[in-house]
Amino acid sequence: MATSLRRYFYECDLYGRLYLEGVKRKNIATCLKDDKFINFFYKQLKPTSFLRTHPKWANLTTDFVTVELEEQYPYVSICGKELNFLKPEDVPIVYTKLLPTTATTTSTKENNSQKPLFQLSYGASLKVPFDPSALHLCTKKGYLYHPVPSVKQCGTLGLISSPLVLSEFQQSLSFEESGVFFHFEANHYQVKQV
Repeated sequence: MATSLRRYFYECDLYGRLYLEGVKRKNIATCLKDDKFINFFYKQLKPTSFLRTHPKWANLTTDFVTVELEEQYPYVSICGKELNFLKPEDVPIVYTKLLPTTATTTSTKENNSQKPLFQLSYGASLKVPFDPSALHLCTKKGYLYHPVPSVKQCGTLGLISSPLVLSEFQQSLSFEESGVFFHFEANHYQVKQV
C-alpha cells in the first residue's frame, strides 16, 4: 500500500495562506488559490498520529511515515491515495474574516429581541460560529485564539490572524489589572490566558 501512496508537503503561514513546501518567497502571489482544494484540504485535516492508530493506515511502514516526519509535519490531509502533510507556522487553523450570518438568535424570552450571530472564516470559505466568550490570548506570542471546529481534527485553538485582530478586534480589547477583556455586542468577556 505504501508504494502506491503519494506524499505532498505543505506549509501554512500566520495569515492562513497555504503553500507547497519549498516556495522561496511566501506571499499572496505564491500561495495556493484553488478554493475547492483548500476547503477540501482543511475538511480532511487530522493529526499525523491518526495514520498510526487508524486500521486503514496503521500498516504503513515506518520508512513511509516516520516519527521525524510526524514531528515536522504534525497534520495530514488525506485525499484518496495522497497524503498531504502540513507544517503550520503556529497552528493549522487560521481565522481570516469575521462575518455576520443571516441567522439570528433570541437574546431574551422577555423582550424577544434579536441579535445577529457572527462566524469566523478559515481555509477558503469554511466557517465556525464565533463565541466571544471563548477567546484566548497568548501573552508570550501576542496572538489571539478561538476554538477550532473539531478538537479531534487539529488541536483546540485556531489563530485569529493579525490583520483580522487589527481590523475587527483591536478596538474591543482592553488590558486591565484584573485581566484582558473583549467588549462585543454590549457585553464584556474575560479573555482566557494560554
